[in-house]
Amino acid sequence: MSVAGTSPPTRDLWLIDVARALRTRVTSDPGDDVSPVWSPDSRRIIYASRRNGRFAMFEKDIDDGGREQLILANATADYTPTSWSPDARHLLYSTTTSGVSQLWTLPLDGDRRPRRFAQSQFAAFNGRFSPDGRWVAYVSTESGGSDVYVAPFPEGAAKWQIAAGGSPRWHRDGRSILFTGMFLTLFSADVDGRGTEFAVGDVRRLFDLRARIEQRSTYDVSADGERLLVNSVDVGGSHEPVTLLVNWPATIKR
Repeated sequence: MSVAGTSPPTRDLWLIDVARALRTRVTSDPGDDVSPVWSPDSRRIIYASRRNGRFAMFEKDIDDGGREQLILANATADYTPTSWSPDARHLLYSTTTSGVSQLWTLPLDGDRRPRRFAQSQFAAFNGRFSPDGRWVAYVSTESGGSDVYVAPFPEGAAKWQIAAGGSPRWHRDGRSILFTGMFLTLFSADVDGRGTEFAVGDVRRLFDLRARIEQRSTYDVSADGERLLVNSVDVGGSHEPVTLLVNWPATIKR
C-alpha cells in the first residue's frame, strides 16, 4: 500500500511491505506527491504531484523501474485521483478551482475525454467506485454540510443520500458503506445496489478512529475487507505512523 512519506513541505510516496515491515520509496520529485490510488491489478498507481504550483495527475508502473506518465495537468486547477474502476477503464478524480472541488471521471482508454460526474453547483469530492463498478459513493455540500451520497455510474443523475459525513469506503461485498462522522467517528450503512434502484438501510456507529484530520488519507479498507489502515494520532509517545485494526467486521451486527 502507498502512504505519504517525508515531512512537510515535501511529501513522497512509499511502498510498505506489511508482512516484512519494509519500506520502498516510490517517488522522489521535489514537489509534494500525494493521494495514490491503486489499479485493480495492483501493478500501477495514479497520484497527484505538485508541479509548477498545481497538483497534476501522474501514472506510474510499480514494476518497471519508476517511469511516470502525465495523465492530466492544468495551470488553474488542482487534480486529486480518488478511485480506479474495478474494470480498470475509468478514473474518478476531483478538480479543485478557487477552493471548490467537483467530481470528474476520466476514461483510461478510447478518447480519454474527462466527463463531469454528479453535476451540481455545490462541491462534490472523495468519489469511490463500488466493488461491481455500478455505483459511486461521494461527498457533497449541497445540504449546507458534508453528506455522503451514492449515484449510478456513469450517468450520475439520480442520487441517494446515505447520511451526514465524509470519506466513504465500500466493503468488498458492496453491501455496506463506511464513512466518518463528527470527530472522526466511523459509521457503517447497510446498502443494496443489486437492482436498478439503490436502497439504504440501517446506519450504525462503530468506533472512534482517533485519526489525523486529513481529507486525503484518514483511513482505508484492505482488499479482503477484514482490516482498516488508519492515519492515527500519536497519543502514547509511539512514533508508529499508522494503526492496523484487525477483524473490524465483527463489530458490525447484521
